[in-house]
Amino acid sequence: KELEQSIRIYDSIVKTGNEILDTLLSEKSLICEARDITIHCVIDGKKLFFMDSIDIYALFGNAIDNAIECVEKFSEKEMRFIDICVAEKQHFLYIRFSNPIVKEYPAHCREIRGGYLSIHRDELFQSGSAAPGEVKEQPSV
Repeated sequence: KELEQSIRIYDSIVKTGNEILDTLLSEKSLICEARDITIHCVIDGKKLFFMDSIDIYALFGNAIDNAIECVEKFSEKEMRFIDICVAEKQHFLYIRFSNPIVKEYPAHCREIRGGYLSIHRDELFQSGSAAPGEVKEQPSV
């Protein structure tokens, strides 16, 4: 039993290239495993170099917690998943959280439902915060 637990912990370790994000995702992966939720990550953590650690933790932690709350309502295993993608395309950083939703869902789930947050690197302040009006939630394609 202890060996199985050690293997599960080792398997939940995520390597993105960003130590803060790795720690957070490893923690959330263990939570998801305990709740029978699959979490898929395609993340280049090095692309988050401009963000403060606390901002990374707040953004990803909150979005994942919201997604967990939404998908744990499903009894069907195939509906209990969370997909996270961080990539750069045409000088934009795309951070996308995806998960199934129920028709009647809590208001906070609406913020992450089928959308993504795009931040243009050239428009960010040194602190990692975007100028007012520069961070936009856009509908999924």
